[in-house]
Parts: sequence; C-alpha cells; structure tokens
Amino acid sequence: MKFLLFFFLFNLFFAPQVYPQEEVAISIDRLLESGEIEQVKELIEKKFSPGSLHYDFLFAKIYFYQGNYLLAKEKLGQVLAQQPRDKDLQEIYKFYSAVYEKNKDFQEYESEHFRLRLKTEDIIIKDYALEGLEKIYAKLGKEFNYYPQGKVLVEIQNTKENFLLASTLSEKEVDTSGAIGICKFNRLMIISPRLLAYGYRWLDSLSHEYVHYLVNRLTLYHCPLWLHEGIAKYFDRKWLDKEVDYLTPPYENLLANADKENKLISFTRMSPSLVKLNSQEEVSLAFAEVANTVDYLIRNYGQEKLLSLLTELKTVENENIAFYTTYGLEQGKIEKNWQESLKRKEMKTYPGASIEKIKFTDETSVDEIDEFIGADLRGHIRLGDKFRLRGKHEAALTQYAEALKKEPHNPLILNKIAKVYLSLNNKEEAEKKLLNAIKTNPNYGASYFHLGNLYLSEEKYKPAGENYREYLQINPFDPYLHKNLGFLYYESGEKLKAKNEWLIAKQLIPHDFEVQSMLNQLKE
Repeated sequence: MKFLLFFFLFNLFFAPQVYPQEEVAISIDRLLESGEIEQVKELIEKKFSPGSLHYDFLFAKIYFYQGNYLLAKEKLGQVLAQQPRDKDLQEIYKFYSAVYEKNKDFQEYESEHFRLRLKTEDIIIKDYALEGLEKIYAKLGKEFNYYPQGKVLVEIQNTKENFLLASTLSEKEVDTSGAIGICKFNRLMIISPRLLAYGYRWLDSLSHEYVHYLVNRLTLYHCPLWLHEGIAKYFDRKWLDKEVDYLTPPYENLLANADKENKLISFTRMSPSLVKLNSQEEVSLAFAEVANTVDYLIRNYGQEKLLSLLTELKTVENENIAFYTTYGLEQGKIEKNWQESLKRKEMKTYPGASIEKIKFTDETSVDEIDEFIGADLRGHIRLGDKFRLRGKHEAALTQYAEALKKEPHNPLILNKIAKVYLSLNNKEEAEKKLLNAIKTNPNYGASYFHLGNLYLSEEKYKPAGENYREYLQINPFDPYLHKNLGFLYYESGEKLKAKNEWLIAKQLIPHDFEVQSMLNQLKE
C-alpha cells in the first residue's frame, strides 16, 4: 500500500452540450490516459474548428493532462463564458480551479526522464525521489522493453485533502482501502510519507504507479483491472538492485489462509477498482491474489507471452479475444486454473506477520499496540512495556514471550524483545530478533532503524548503512534516521554526506544540540 490503486474511469466529468459524440470522446479519453497527447491534438484539429466549443473544451482537457492547471482553467473559463448555465461545465471548471489553487505552489524539479512536483515541506525527499525514479525507469524499461517518450509527471501530495482532490478518490475509499497512490490523468501521484504514522514504501509505490503508467501505454488504456493490478504488484519491486520476492510473508500468509478457508476474492468483485473493497486486509489479499496469478502466467507461459497479451489488448476491443489469442484461454479459465494451482502449492503461514499499516498522523487513534497486536495479547504487551520501562527486564521478557507464542512473526513484539536484550547488552540476541522481524515483515520500518543503530554502535558501518537506507525507503522524515546517518558518514570519512544528513536533521529537529554541535565541528 503503500501501493497505487488504478481507478478505472473513462470520463469523470461529462459535459453533454460541448463534448463531442461518444465514439470520439472515448477515443480521446483513452489516448489521453495513454499519454498520446500529439494524437489527440491531431484528432481535434481534424474534427473541430479552432475557437469552437468542442475545440476549446478538449484543449483545456489536454492542458490538464499535461499538468498545466492554470492554462486548463483559463481555457475552460473561455468555454464556460459561452455556456454559463451549463452545470456540468461549472463542475469541471470548479475542479480545474481547485486543483490549480491547491497546487500552484508546487516546486518542480527535473531529471532526465521525470518532472517531480512537491511542496516545500517535502523538499528533503527530492533527491531520493529523482534518483529512485531514474532507477525505476531503467529497470522497468528492461522488464517491459518499453521506454516512454517525454518526461513523466510525478506529484507528491502534501496533505490528505490535496490527494483526495487530485485523485478524485473519496475519503472513505482511501481510509477503507489504504490507497496512497494513483496513476491517473497521465501522471503518478502519491501521498507524502511524512503524513503517515509508520511511513510506507513510497518508492515502491512510485514504482507501482509507474508500472500502471507503462501498462496504460502498452495497452492503450485497455487492460482488465485484475491484470493491471497484478502486473503492478508483481513488478513494483523489480527496480531494486537486489532480488526480492513480490509475495512477502504477510502476503503469503493472507493468501494461504484465504485459500484454506475458501475466502478468496473473485476477480469480478475487484472491479471497477480495489478501493471498492471493504478493508485494507481485503485490498492486500486482492493484491496477493492477482500478483500470484501474474506469477502463475509467467512461470507457465513466459514473460514474453504476458507482453504479447498487452499488445493484443491494445489492438482488440474484446478482452477475452486477446486472452484467447495469447493463451488459448479466456479470463475465467485463467482464474480457475490459477486457483487450482494454489491447491497444489504448499504455502506457508506466518502467524503475527503484519501487512503494511496505512494510518495518517492526524488520526487521534494511532496506537501501535492496537494496530499490530491481537486484542487477546495486548495485555501481555502493555504489562511487558511497564516492566521494561522500570528496568525489570526478565519480567518484561516473560510477558513478551507469552505473546510471541501465539504470534511468533509479529514485528512489534520482536522489536520490543530486541530492545530488552539491548538494555541487557545482549546484542547477539537483539540482532537475531531484529533480523527475524525483517525477514518476515520487510515493510516494518522500525526493525531496520534499530538494527542500523546496533551495527553503528559496533562500528559495522556497511550493514548499518544498508539498514538505514532501507528505512529511508519507508520513513524518510524520521529526523533521527538522518542524524544517525550523519554519524555513520562522519565516522566513515564522508564528511560532505554527513553534513547533508545533519542539515536535513536540523530542518526536522532544529533545536537538537548534538546536530548543531556536529555541524559546527564540520566548520572548524
């Protein structure tokens, strides 16, 4: 979830008095979402006279899809001046105006293939984002043998309200599903990780949205929802420099239990969007299902077949014809065959393994124990915390161990036990617990931070840096991450990097004496 959801909608606003005939409208919408801006311009020039209502209305839409909100608003204003009583036009103009007003203070930065927009309060992730995006472009380009022309527009929204407006998702959809990113209007949009209590894998989310962006272009915006999301989830971590499994233990746990209990979510129920499902757990299960289906197709038919399917979807209107042409099977049969393959596969369960928690920091009910610990075990954890804070380490371990019996892969319990061992200076046992937490819960950021701190204390700078940088992909606004990264770089002799990290830390914790002292020392 850390994840983007693809909200399939041809035309959010429909203005019957000025919008052209249906077949032209659908062609234009598909072309715009596919990034074929020049083709849309050519189509408009052929069909409509300059200055006509159709012409100006569609060019306003082009400007919006290009991210030029001011010009889109002004051009649509010209149309509205000629049709002042058209309520649909009024709504579109209201939407364009609101997006412009909310985002006119975006700062824009460019790399070779991207235009990144963010607000001042998120500026510290600018370089990390652009570097990550270029890796995403290169790695996923090889996977799909496709590299988009022109620079891809990326927006990091600084408030939940702004994300809701820009994405057109409702607050209920975001809260229920945990949606924090979207590929829509020919751009990638995510929520700043600064807004979430536990952070999230925001670079993976950018990668996820970028996969959707590629699939839109490869299929001319014609791909069934389950396949769109399955491809995005299967490939969204392929941008990394290391091999990672798309089916992490928490996802495998969900899938194994749902299969065993006959609670799989049908592909039909996933449409028109995963945000329509009932909970974050259902959305995570749906992602596990469709990603595993893509894995099934690749293992049995090869990745080239999958790419051929995308080409077929671009050229034919009937989705099942594309599937039958490529695989000799329709979608329903593919879903059935995949489900049967699950029965033959021995999947593991991981009691206590946790899916990513999407919780906004402005929500008063944010409590890590309530979020990560089962109701029947919270008493053990709270009592263990009391003992730990009073220095009664053995009593704390006893309480945590009772909870761990039922949820042996729970990341919060494992981290709490590691803290006790660190207090006892038993770094070996602390390391074991943290490594276990990371293995079974790779999206729980605190484990990387604590393990990085442990290695830093032992002057093991390489593994410390690896863990801090992993945490950076989850919670880049943790000031103590940048503070400690500064110490790591300083001790490694990389004083410029140390300075950059401490400057970031100073922005986040301006009155921290240690940070200011180290910056002063670098000046000497």
